[in-house]
Amino acid sequence: MPVRAAIQTAGNPGAVAIVQIVGDNAVEPLRALTGRHEWQSGRLYLVNFADIDTGLACLISDTNAQLMPHGGPRVVQRIIEALIVRGVTIEADIPARQMYPEATSNLEADMLAAVARAASPAAVDQLLAQPQAWQRWFEQREDDRPEPADIIARSDQLDRLVIAPSVVVAGRPNVGKSTLTNRMLGRSASIVADLPGTTRDWVSGMAELTYQSTSPVTDGIAVRWLDTPGLRHSDDVIEQAAIQLANDVVEHADVLIALCDGEIDWPDAAALPREPDVWAVNKVDQRTGLVDTKVSPDMGTHADHPLLISAETGQGVTALQARVIEHLHLHKVTGDAPPTTTNPPWAFSSHLRRALLSGDEHAIEQYIAIQ
Repeated sequence: MPVRAAIQTAGNPGAVAIVQIVGDNAVEPLRALTGRHEWQSGRLYLVNFADIDTGLACLISDTNAQLMPHGGPRVVQRIIEALIVRGVTIEADIPARQMYPEATSNLEADMLAAVARAASPAAVDQLLAQPQAWQRWFEQREDDRPEPADIIARSDQLDRLVIAPSVVVAGRPNVGKSTLTNRMLGRSASIVADLPGTTRDWVSGMAELTYQSTSPVTDGIAVRWLDTPGLRHSDDVIEQAAIQLANDVVEHADVLIALCDGEIDWPDAAALPREPDVWAVNKVDQRTGLVDTKVSPDMGTHADHPLLISAETGQGVTALQARVIEHLHLHKVTGDAPPTTTNPPWAFSSHLRRALLSGDEHAIEQYIAIQ
């Protein structure tokens, strides 16, 4: 079996990335990349990856190894390039059973692969519960099982924990979109200035949202947060080109937030390719008449009853996060139920979806069976 490698962690930047190597004599790429000759199976080593980065590596078996460098995209890209030079074939996807030989079933192998690439920490507990959830499903009487359509619908929502949904902020210039984006990302990704057109292209990054309700707090829901150029008429060709490109991002966003402030109105409806999902008025800390941020159930769902926030101070931002999570329907499937509630089945793999839709119970039995 030729030596192949694949990136196993989510595509967004992170503290640590995982690159899996499979194939006959998987130790050879480790030796070539790190300069270390002796490798003991099952033991972690602190190594230098071809003078690119320092990280951890492990030989799992004769046919399986893992590299764990820092998770910066450029670091990972350079290590992949170094593996290619050393004769390793890079693949987008390697069968999970080869990647995780420790798995006791095909379902468990796919579950481990999904955990590795999940964008949201909130996905982990849900995925780890799936071998037991599907075993319970199989042992139930057919009449007692949830309908396949209900499982698929819930799975569509939970899939957003694996591939992060996009959240786009749109509004006129100087309403505080960039300040809000910087707060959500926890860093200065957007330039903040009192000049129209400061943001000329959309800026994106990963944000982690928290949902606060009467039940325990749900942490770790990751979204791809995007800051768009201010929507306005301009004779600047470059700025207008950026706004046009941003319209494509707005149109396909999973959640669109419309933002204004006490002096600058909502974005022109004609400039938006779709209706916003969440409405918020920013800079309430600067207006004595807008200090009450008590949130009613429909607050933020339309322009006449917007959320009141301050991107500068953080006032009302928790409520804004809640509205985003609610629009994604993730509050219904992550943490908004009592802790003792049994996790229902999640069709997180294509195999489960196909078997459910075709009614192939035997295929599911084979998939979840310990082998």
